[in-house]
Amino acid sequence: MEAEEEQRRRLKIEEALEIQSLRRIISAYLNYPDAAEEDVRRYERSYRKLPPAHKFLVLCFLFLALSVLLGIAVIWHK
Repeated sequence: MEAEEEQRRRLKIEEALEIQSLRRIISAYLNYPDAAEEDVRRYERSYRKLPPAHKFLVLCFLFLALSVLLGIAVIWHK
């Protein structure tokens, strides 16, 4: 009898956790556009605060990443 009650209690806890998790997923999905825009604004503010030398490094990194991607694409399509 106690084992059944314990099992029922565990199932209720698991169900509550699943519902809570699903609510978080739905909320994240619904709030994604606003959150993404805020992320972009935050990244832009951070970038503007960088000294010129660091901005140059970011640009160099982007070109390096692009060249790596292009190299992978060339190898992939051979």
